[in-house]
Amino acid sequence: MKSLRIGWRWECSRADKLYDRNGLFLLVTPGGSKLWSWRHRVDGKERLMTFGAYPLVGLGHTRQLHFEARKTLAAGIDPRVERRRKADAKRREAKEQQQEIGVLQFPVCIAANCQQFASKGFALRLSEYHWLCFAF
Repeated sequence: MKSLRIGWRWECSRADKLYDRNGLFLLVTPGGSKLWSWRHRVDGKERLMTFGAYPLVGLGHTRQLHFEARKTLAAGIDPRVERRRKADAKRREAKEQQQEIGVLQFPVCIAANCQQFASKGFALRLSEYHWLCFAF
């Protein structure tokens, strides 16, 4: 499959699939949207993993993601579960950083009682900020 073949693909009356290799395909919907997908089996059950929409995720990047997912599957790990686990860990890490480093210094607060703290230059953590703004 070439990017040129994907780009000229027009809208169709029903969903159509353009296959690349090893179960990777581009699903073209009647509305014209194009979504990269991969059909594979985990523990004997057929699964479908998506990699993103065509203009945002190009053919080369999709092939890289597909290769990494195939390596994960070869290691005996469900690639969808692994991707979800990584996303959750990243989200949890960002939340921890926000709580540790996320000391807020706010110039204006919604509640009148918070404005006096802001004018004095107090730095408040997110939980304290919510308590001060909504408790009064």
